[in-house]
Amino acid sequence: GYCNNTDGGYECLCDTGYISYDGGFTCEDFNECLVDNGGCERICKNYQGGYECDCGVAYFLQADERTCTDINECNDNYGNCSHECRDTIGSFYCECPPGWRLGSDQRTC
Repeated sequence: GYCNNTDGGYECLCDTGYISYDGGFTCEDFNECLVDNGGCERICKNYQGGYECDCGVAYFLQADERTCTDINECNDNYGNCSHECRDTIGSFYCECPPGWRLGSDQRTC
């Protein structure tokens, strides 16, 4: 935090990301994630003096650093599927042609 001189006194303030409960004498981290998930669509990660949004596996964080878009895993090497790749929200799966079975690796028919 920091203090500014004023006429007849002073005023103490906390840096961005911190809050004071005693008039600025002691500054503590403010957990932005507790208020509306920090504005994050999926995951909010708090740290000292700030926070960041995260999307987790199978999602991409957009330029606004708040919203997430599903990654189409089938666009990357066809999901490593030997035949059909089906994208789902947050994941994907492989399919085989009629008469074939999916192997234990869940990729090969």
